[in-house]
Amino acid sequence: TGKRERETTASFPHPRMTQEERGAVVEEETQEQGEKQHEEETCAPSPSPGMSVFRLCKQDWDLVQQTDLAGTSFWITLLCYPGLWAVWVHRFLHLLWRCGLRFLPRFLAIWMRFFTGVEIHPGAQLGGGIFIDHAAGVIIGETVVTGSRIVMYQGVTLGGLSVSFLLSVCVFSFV
Repeated sequence: TGKRERETTASFPHPRMTQEERGAVVEEETQEQGEKQHEEETCAPSPSPGMSVFRLCKQDWDLVQQTDLAGTSFWITLLCYPGLWAVWVHRFLHLLWRCGLRFLPRFLAIWMRFFTGVEIHPGAQLGGGIFIDHAAGVIIGETVVTGSRIVMYQGVTLGGLSVSFLLSVCVFSFV
């Protein structure tokens, strides 16, 4: 225990701490680190926890500017692109979803569908740089995880159940 005792003692600011005091300090530090890590994991926008919602929105804006020739000015792009609005609102709703709120993000997502024609479940994980051009009828489900720099057009449905799952449900429901 001599060498191990010296190593343990050297890592603490007070070398005369008892073993119980050392254990309490270590336990408290690990608990604080665990709480901080849990908060970062649950309240961070996915898929990349280090990215802020605003940085993701900036990537969305940049993709629109690069790929759509009709966005000739700042104001046209800001005011006339409901697909962009839907993605931006989704970014904030997804943050609320990750923090454990369920009703409010779902309710607001339904209202955004009414205003934009795009339904994005708050649990969907969208990467940076998503652009929904001609946004009518786009549906993105809860299980969707996308990459970055994606352009979608009207009528796209992402997510849903597989055919094998649907068949198994039908078979078991009639048995």
